Amino acid sequence: MDRVQTFAKYVIWIIAFYFFSSFMIYVGLNTTYKNIEATKDLPEGVKVEIAQATSVNRKNLWKSYINFRKRFKW
Repeated sequence: MDRVQTFAKYVIWIIAFYFFSSFMIYVGLNTTYKNIEATKDLPEGVKVEIAQATSVNRKNLWKSYINFRKRFKW
């Protein structure tokens, strides 16, 4: 019975650590990250579109890595 209680305590500590670290990472990123804002007035006729960062380019990076390995036979 003592072994099961010890195991349960370890599981609870691991789960608590996971939630604590996730919360601290979330707070740390959101307090230090600042949204990009325009600092100067743009001249007339200039249009700037600001896009949000996405993970679309990750697929292209992976394809390039695979092609590189095929080319050099790794």
